[in-house]
Amino acid sequence: MRIARIDPIVLSSRGHQDAYGAPYGFIVRVTTDSGIVGYGEADSMPTVVRAVIEAPFLNDMMSGLKWVLLEQDPLDIEGLWGRMARATLNYSRDGRREPAGHGRHRSGALGHQGQSP
Repeated sequence: MRIARIDPIVLSSRGHQDAYGAPYGFIVRVTTDSGIVGYGEADSMPTVVRAVIEAPFLNDMMSGLKWVLLEQDPLDIEGLWGRMARATLNYSRDGRREPAGHGRHRSGALGHQGQSP
């Protein structure tokens, strides 16, 4: 089984910030070649998170996350996080390299099947 598709989805509403949270959000849909679909979320500026995922592949240390995750084994959680860490190595000038949401949900597309880190 391999990751076949990654769809970043920006959510928004006409509301405003209040006690129930921000009027925006971000989810990512991950689909495997066997048809299993999983979802993740990030609590950051949605359009920036989408840009981090959809950025083009430049090299192993500066790439959009989508391109380093496609065709990979969704059960190799640590390997996927390593690939994402390497792909964002040169995203920053001050040494911080965690894209929004990085490190929050490690269950992957198959987390609902009891697979966990």
